[in-house]
Amino acid sequence: MNVQLHLGDCLEVLAGLPENSVDTCITDPPYELGFMGKKWDSSGIAFQPETWQAVFRVLKPGAIMLAFGGTRTYHRMVCAIEDAGFEIRDTIAWVYGSGFPKSYDISKGIDKDAPRIGMFKDFAIHFAKQRKDSGKSQKELAALFPSKTGGLTGCVWNWENGASVPTQEQWRILQPILSLSDEWLPLIERIEAEREVIGMDKKAELKNHVFFGSMDTANKSGRAFGYGEWDITAPSTPEAQLWHGWGTALKPAFEPIVVAMKPIDGTFVNNALTWGVAGLWIDGGRVEYSGEQDKLEGQSARKSLTKDTMFPIGGYDRSERSQLTGRFPANLIHDGSDEVVGLFPDTKVGARRAGQLRHTKDGDINFTGDTFTLHEYPANEGSAARFFYCAKASRSERNAGLEGMEERPAFDNPDGTMGGNMGSLSKPRANHHPTVKPIELMRYLVRLTKTPTGGVVLDPFMGSGTTGVACVQTGRNFIGIEIDPTYFAIAERRIQEAQLQPRLPLEEAPKESEE
Repeated sequence: MNVQLHLGDCLEVLAGLPENSVDTCITDPPYELGFMGKKWDSSGIAFQPETWQAVFRVLKPGAIMLAFGGTRTYHRMVCAIEDAGFEIRDTIAWVYGSGFPKSYDISKGIDKDAPRIGMFKDFAIHFAKQRKDSGKSQKELAALFPSKTGGLTGCVWNWENGASVPTQEQWRILQPILSLSDEWLPLIERIEAEREVIGMDKKAELKNHVFFGSMDTANKSGRAFGYGEWDITAPSTPEAQLWHGWGTALKPAFEPIVVAMKPIDGTFVNNALTWGVAGLWIDGGRVEYSGEQDKLEGQSARKSLTKDTMFPIGGYDRSERSQLTGRFPANLIHDGSDEVVGLFPDTKVGARRAGQLRHTKDGDINFTGDTFTLHEYPANEGSAARFFYCAKASRSERNAGLEGMEERPAFDNPDGTMGGNMGSLSKPRANHHPTVKPIELMRYLVRLTKTPTGGVVLDPFMGSGTTGVACVQTGRNFIGIEIDPTYFAIAERRIQEAQLQPRLPLEEAPKESEE
């Protein structure tokens, strides 16, 4: 097995790789959302056809590419991939229950800002002039007011474009730096509508290895729950009452994965024999049966054939399918969480008989009872989630191999300094990459795209190396590219740790840790 790791710009590294030399591309590129204020997630590289043309060049004809995307920006990435020459074959939905709502409460916003709507524009002109005169950049000022995760926010842009004004606390910091005029102080000391507190809400927030308030146990992804209390308030103004219950976003619960293919050389048969690449490994991606009854149900006929059935159109026999290891893979994968499984209905399949209609020697259909081979199938029931692949995350996989590695705070500014006054901190884990995918999910995708000889997997946006770990565990060759030195070091250590462990058969996956 061969593993190649490259630190650098993916376009430059890809230019040095041989043409038509890679069998598969599995990657989690930037979603271009500016996630957590990270610069790498707002470069636009995933929207550029040139990026995917570089990948296209090194892939063999017929090679499959799987690329994750964000629900808000997925379309732009897919268009760029298609413009690069790929065929869009399908979309896989990765469904999970760990997403957290990030919705703005419009009613609260009205009570906060309504008295001052229309007054922000003139302040924006004054603020922009004072900032430019001071020589400070928007980024420098935004760094003074980091988000809870330590990343940059768009607060300064909002102030300069009339979307909002600073809070009183922010004003006290900005006023001496920019020599802002006191004439705007009444606007800053805003006349907010007083909202009545009608209750207290104690919520658990999932934080990257940081505890707020009382400590609790870490969750299975290596992060921790922190608890805080929030006032539950009632709308005050008539306008806020009208908009009570309105927000701006849904809870994130899935990520789309585009299934793209470099056009084949002639037919799939010719492509397979010439290039060693063709299609997906269906048997490698089959959904394992949940039990013996589930297996019998999955292999039974969908339409019953009985002695009284004269025209059994659509019926077929599956009595010879006992060698199959599971159901045909679907373009949906879930994480097995209670929240996701609860979305699926319970299915009940009653006991039934099924059979195959035989023909007489002269070609005529004989409708006597002895023309059928009948099979008995017991009743089976359960969640319809069993029809789809379940990729559960291990409890300790995120930081395997990173013991003793230099660690960074979970909340930090781009320059490495701690962002904001976040209270007492527990020691963070080494792998602070914010978008790590479950290894089992990546193992499944590695299996699904396997060639008969294994094949080389490329990840031009390697991040913390999960795709590489999955390839090592299943014996596939891997080429990983990462531009960030910190993430590259994490990926290198994780992949090295995977190389020290026993290799897993492609058909198997390790059981979830019991720790």
